[in-house]
Amino acid sequence: MMKRLLYMVAGGVLMWTCITGTLWAGQVVTESQRNWARDAVAQEKTLGTISTPGTLAVLYFINNTSISTLDPVQKGIAYMLITDLAKVEGLHLVERVKLQALVEEIGLGKSGLVDPETAPRVGRILGAEQIVGGNFNTADLEKFGINPGILNTGNEKLSDLQDTKGLLDEIFRMEKDVLFEILANLKKTPKTKEAEAELRKPMTTSLDALVFLFKGFNESDQENYLMAAKFYKMALKADPGLTPAADALKELEDLGLLVGGTTDPRSFLRSLRDRTSLTDSLSPDEVTRRERTPGDVQKRQSLTPQPPTPTPTPTPTPTPTPTPTPTPTPTPTPTPTPTPTPTPTPTPTPTPVCDPVVCRQTYRNFINCQNGVCYCYTPGAPEYPCSSAAQ
Repeated sequence: MMKRLLYMVAGGVLMWTCITGTLWAGQVVTESQRNWARDAVAQEKTLGTISTPGTLAVLYFINNTSISTLDPVQKGIAYMLITDLAKVEGLHLVERVKLQALVEEIGLGKSGLVDPETAPRVGRILGAEQIVGGNFNTADLEKFGINPGILNTGNEKLSDLQDTKGLLDEIFRMEKDVLFEILANLKKTPKTKEAEAELRKPMTTSLDALVFLFKGFNESDQENYLMAAKFYKMALKADPGLTPAADALKELEDLGLLVGGTTDPRSFLRSLRDRTSLTDSLSPDEVTRRERTPGDVQKRQSLTPQPPTPTPTPTPTPTPTPTPTPTPTPTPTPTPTPTPTPTPTPTPTPTPVCDPVVCRQTYRNFINCQNGVCYCYTPGAPEYPCSSAAQ
């Protein structure tokens, strides 16, 4: 009985970690999220049908067209819905990268697509009470349609929602149609006009910016981080106010995934591991020698006792000759003016910066940099500042 209780507690921790991540999660599937997915699948039988009330997972919408260039929209529709639904009180959204890590772990590939037969299993592992999904189709770009549905993971009852159609550049409006269909099904419609107006605000009005953002997500999931950064920059060029693109680009920089042009985080981390010292002290590859500046030399000379300046010997007066010659007046030797000792300029204290190389050398469990701080990971626990725990 006690063993079963412990399994249930562990399962609850896994699911709560999956849910609460939406408050801060980025768009990169990190090693900690892959570890979470492995643990979740390993404990799948223990989790059973445990779910957290009000928890909602949004699957990628399947592209049922023959237009492969629309593939990024699969993740894009899901991302827009997750972003809007997360604003609704009483709903807890499973973050997109957790879903991505899970579907990769159970062997569905980096596309992240989940077929209807697998959806209940994915929902149970995620601890979601409800799952939103669907597909989109089109005969041409003037007949674009989204067909949503919502699944109860407990009884596996599927409810079809009202589909929506329009031009592709009306995807902003169509996503809002699906959003309010979901809220009506969950009985979570906004109670005030202000709340409804907030939900109806599009994240951008630029179709180009939106498509570039979706392409960035897709490249990031494929671990093509340089290409993802390129698309995020293109999205920001099309709409400088597109915050998700700016946040995603900063995340790549903070995680060190653009350092040295690397596109593979595993090879990057391996290179750090190879350079990690096995001792408890840090030792640079080469001895650092401090070069003396002219100011240092002057300061050193000023501190060294100098011999006293000799008193000049007066020139003797010559013996007068029959024709007296005026004796020249000796010119006194000028006393050298001492050079003032320069006051050393205080060196400004540098602002701490998270260096992935130093973090990896210092902390064995280092996983990434966040806001200039080294973050570590321990299996079964969320990421934490490395300095907050003994390594």
